[in-house]
Amino acid sequence: MLREDVRSLALTRAALERLVGDWPRLLPFVQGNIATMRRAESCSERYLSAWEELLNAGPEMLCSVILASTDEAQVLRSIHPLAGLLSPAERTDIIRATGR
Repeated sequence: MLREDVRSLALTRAALERLVGDWPRLLPFVQGNIATMRRAESCSERYLSAWEELLNAGPEMLCSVILASTDEAQVLRSIHPLAGLLSPAERTDIIRATGR
């Protein structure tokens, strides 16, 4: 795995932990991010739909698929709608820990 992939996995894992830990409150936030991304046409509809399907499937399925060692999971991690779940300080700590 490239350094960028390791960093993306670590950031996504931390954001998913936050999401799963407060699922009822944070799920609408992530769904709102998807809606914003869709309006901005910032990435493929295929990937936004995949994220929506995984969110609808629940936290276990979401984590299982997104944290997998597959090409599809790597792509989904690269365009994820989890922005805003981690503070800037948390992001910086993870980036430093993954060898920036």
